[in-house]
Amino acid sequence: MKILMTGFEPFGLHKLNPSWEAVNALPDRIEGAEIIKLRLPVSFGRFTSPLEEAVRIECPDCLISVGLAGGERQISIERVGINLEEARIPDNDGEQPFDIPVRRDGQNAYFSTLPVKRIAKEIEKEGIPVCVSYSAGTFVCNAVMYTGLYLAEQENRNMRCCFIHVPYDETMAEAGKGEPFLPRAEMVKALKAAVRVAVKAAGEGAGDLREAAGTIF
Repeated sequence: MKILMTGFEPFGLHKLNPSWEAVNALPDRIEGAEIIKLRLPVSFGRFTSPLEEAVRIECPDCLISVGLAGGERQISIERVGINLEEARIPDNDGEQPFDIPVRRDGQNAYFSTLPVKRIAKEIEKEGIPVCVSYSAGTFVCNAVMYTGLYLAEQENRNMRCCFIHVPYDETMAEAGKGEPFLPRAEMVKALKAAVRVAVKAAGEGAGDLREAAGTIF
């Protein structure tokens, strides 16, 4: 079994990105599955090509993408990616799209095809704060999530996908300014938990938990 794990390069003035640092710290095999790691640019125009190439060459059973949600206090397992690029701030190339679809021939939205509630429960067992999220935003993170699910629909129907947002880690300057953070070791532990669920889901075709995890607003 192959699992493609993606994280992002540093964004803006940051010198690192916890999403990639956590992915890169994972072992090369977890639960017998080969872990393939890919660092993506924080760029609407440049992330697509390396992601598409990795999916086509590796034909992974699962795609788990990881991104940074600075200011959050917990890990968020994203349930839905929407077909919209609308950036409140520019990406690393200075691009700031407005009201543009990620894929003109894609669905309005795609739901994660990995069991997000099971992943959240497995991470919770590790004592790590986590939630199921119903909005991945409209920045590059959402575009990556949406694109992965689009590629699964169009090219690799056996590939199951999800997206995970992580907070700042302890090495980032924001932590010293009172911003919430999660130690990188905890992020790595959480990603290992997510992989364990993904391996089981892909191997057994397990569905998600039949319990509510929604939000009021």
